[in-house]
Amino acid sequence: MRAAGRDQRYAGQGDAEVILAVGGWAAVESWACAQKIAASQEMIRRRPARPSRRSPAGTPGPAGGPGPAGGLAGLAVRPGGPRGGGGRVAGGVGQGAG
Repeated sequence: MRAAGRDQRYAGQGDAEVILAVGGWAAVESWACAQKIAASQEMIRRRPARPSRRSPAGTPGPAGGPGPAGGLAGLAVRPGGPRGGGGRVAGGVGQGAG
């Protein structure tokens, strides 16, 4: 994959090369997002949410509790997916236990 020139253009490259560049940048973007998610997961592991004693019953609480996040806590990304860096969504609707 070649990067664009200083003018942010792909002068001198054919359509196929530019399309390959788009796909290459999408792969880089995906990898960067996976790294961001992995870092976020590590922080969550290090500092798990604890219910607050000050929260009145029925107000939004930690993931999995009452509130807009409700049952979304089960939609976690499991590490060790394809290529070892990404992951797969666990507990998603219509997916197996796996």
